[in-house]
Parts: sequence; structure tokens; C-alpha cells
Amino acid sequence: MRSGPKKSQSWVVLCSNRRCKLLLVFFLFTACTPRGMSQDHAAITGTVLDATEAPIQGAEIQFRSVSGITVTGTDEKGNFRLEGIELGGTLLVSFPGFSTVTRELRARTSVENLRIVMIPAAGLQRIEVQGRPYSRGAH
Repeated sequence: MRSGPKKSQSWVVLCSNRRCKLLLVFFLFTACTPRGMSQDHAAITGTVLDATEAPIQGAEIQFRSVSGITVTGTDEKGNFRLEGIELGGTLLVSFPGFSTVTRELRARTSVENLRIVMIPAAGLQRIEVQGRPYSRGAH
């Protein structure tokens, strides 16, 4: 009569059936892939430029995903960084006088060193404002 496996053999006996082995192989495969090793969060970085390649300071950067909206702005060199972003969503870049730029970022899209070139918005009019000192007596 058999008394059962020894403690050192118990793992082998537990995984002796085919289903257990397949599950173990599947777990090891998914844990070793880049998607399995990383969380679905990343940093999005980039630079916002105008058509002459000059940096745009103060542009609004929005990233919209299923987890919400994250907003930041560009620095004096036109650079931006969004931290802890859930991969997969829409990046919107806006600045007065320019057309809004929209980019769809999929989960496997590179999200570092994005280069966003903004073009002037169509239909803008130039307005000149001149000032002169106010005098109480001159109405």
C-alpha cells in the first residue's frame, strides 16, 4: 500500500496532469513577455514646436484615457512630461492661434520624445490695439 508522495515530490505530483502543466507554461509565458512584466502605465514625453521649429511655451497638453484626463503644459523649451499615464488614449495639444493637434496613442505606441508640430489656425484675423493716456477733461 502506498502512503503518498514525500514532501520533496509533492509539487511534481500536483503538476503531473496535463491541465496543470499547460497553466504553468501559460503563466510563465505571460509573465516573461514585456506586457506581462510591465504595468500598463508609462510616461509620455515630447516637444511642441511651431512650423518654423521654434518651441511653443505654455501649450496645453491633455491625455484622455478610460481612467480620466491628465493635463500639463509645455516649458520654455516646448517640452512636456505626463507621468503615470495608462497606455492607450488620446493626446490633445492646444495653444491660442494654432489648430489643436490630436494623436491617438495605442498601448504599444512609443510615448517618449514625441514631436508635435502645430500649424496656425485658419481664419484668424489680426487685431491691433493702440492705447493713449486718459484725460479727464477730454470727452
